[in-house]
Amino acid sequence: LALAAAVFLAFGWAWQQELGLAAAQTVAFATWMVGHLVLAAHMRAERQSIFLSGVFANRPYLLWSGAALGLLALGVSVPFLTARLHLEPLNGLAWGVVLVAALALPSWLEITKWLGRQGGVTASGS
Repeated sequence: LALAAAVFLAFGWAWQQELGLAAAQTVAFATWMVGHLVLAAHMRAERQSIFLSGVFANRPYLLWSGAALGLLALGVSVPFLTARLHLEPLNGLAWGVVLVAALALPSWLEITKWLGRQGGVTASGS
């Protein structure tokens, strides 16, 4: 739900800015892609914080993340791919919105992990 909220908020922002449908869809897609990487990082450990779990020690995650970000970058910058995928290049502000939405909203998991360490609540709600 948090990732869906991030995507809808990012799309809504782009639409409100009158960037056009293709740009709004690109912002939503980029938010979805980056948000999945953020969720995967948060979910590596049920109770341990992302900051303590050694995200950079997990080579498969790093390779997967690098490949996903690389494909996203290619998809929004290579003319043949942008046309084929119905995407378009984004400006710096749009990328900022993508990053803030994709990083902030899925990070509720860190709050539940912290609460779980304080009083027995886990990210799964048990």
